[in-house]
Amino acid sequence: MKKLSLFLCSIMALLLVQCNSDDYPLVPDGEIPIVWAANQVAVVNAENNFGFKLLKDLNDEAPADNIFISPFSVSMAMSMTLNGANGETENAIKSGLEMNDLDMDQINQGYKGLLDRLPTLDEAVALNIANSIWYDPNRVAVEEPFLALCDDYYYSQTAPLAFQDPVSVNIINDWIEEATNGNITDMLDAIPGEAIMYLVNAIHFQANWQTAFNPENTLENHPFYLEDGTTATCQLMRRQDEMMYQANDLFQAVDIPYGDAIYSMTILLPNWGHTTQDIINEMDTENWATWMNNFTLHPEVWLNLPRFTMEYKKNLADILRAMDMEIAFSSGADFSDLGTSLIGGNPHIGRVIHQSFVEVNEEGTEASAATIVEIIAESSAGPPIFEANRPFVFVIRENVSNTILFTGKVMNPEE
Repeated sequence: MKKLSLFLCSIMALLLVQCNSDDYPLVPDGEIPIVWAANQVAVVNAENNFGFKLLKDLNDEAPADNIFISPFSVSMAMSMTLNGANGETENAIKSGLEMNDLDMDQINQGYKGLLDRLPTLDEAVALNIANSIWYDPNRVAVEEPFLALCDDYYYSQTAPLAFQDPVSVNIINDWIEEATNGNITDMLDAIPGEAIMYLVNAIHFQANWQTAFNPENTLENHPFYLEDGTTATCQLMRRQDEMMYQANDLFQAVDIPYGDAIYSMTILLPNWGHTTQDIINEMDTENWATWMNNFTLHPEVWLNLPRFTMEYKKNLADILRAMDMEIAFSSGADFSDLGTSLIGGNPHIGRVIHQSFVEVNEEGTEASAATIVEIIAESSAGPPIFEANRPFVFVIRENVSNTILFTGKVMNPEE
């Protein structure tokens, strides 16, 4: 299923692009078209540009692998982090996110508007977007205005955690699992000693097709032809219907609506003799807008689509570094508006972990994604912190002969 499922990484970007297309029939006849504020359109355009660039880089790195990402999730998590950046660091992150022409108020207002509106556009579609910030007060003195900005514009939940406690990993993972309807589990493997903060975005999408596939028409063990010339098998869903369709020299495409057609899945199938790489190479904002406006309603289309479930996980740090953001991942970063490290070192980004899930079947689609931005500050630049705030063992010894005179443990210093 590699050839087809590769393109579903653009689902979330597509949902946003289509909302800004005047020529696409987004709403049922007779209903008032959706009007978007200028800052929302600007953020959407930047996020989509970033998404195409991210897809190309990931595909170049692993051209034979399935890919499924939510550029919306990555961009939002990085934009929250951007509120703590200054100077060259701020400019570098903006450049990587394709937001050079936007100021922070436009970015924040744009995302706030999207958070308010996207989940409410179609009652038949369940869309949940959640943000959270987790920090260790023993490792960082957080700037309260930073937390207030993230709360006001990104509705972020904020919680202090003792990162040295192993249960902290479970607390963050449990929040992500709940926010993604159980689809993203065990995302954070461990919290390193230099970690001072985590900024997290989670998104969950669930919708039924406007017209479902009849399971009785699904073919088992149907051939699926891979780009390397070998053949796999798939469960092929089939239906014949009126549908948005287009064909050009590069691909055939269909647009399959969910619910009231506010949201849809667009599938770009390379023509024989072309590859997914050929299409990805052409994906940019200008081409995408042209392709979306080239759809026409065909009275009868035979649609054959594989059922599939896919999971994807990637540390995006190296990819983002190459997108002009190198300084944000270095000790020279300026995140002074975010907070001050209490363990020495200068706060900067360590990892950007992205994990996703998608299932496509006869009824519809369920998709989830989460992004974790890890802020670290290497403690080697300052004194270590030893906080005996839990049971400990102690020894009294003589250091010439190494004679232990006393040893014991403290379980409760008040007893």
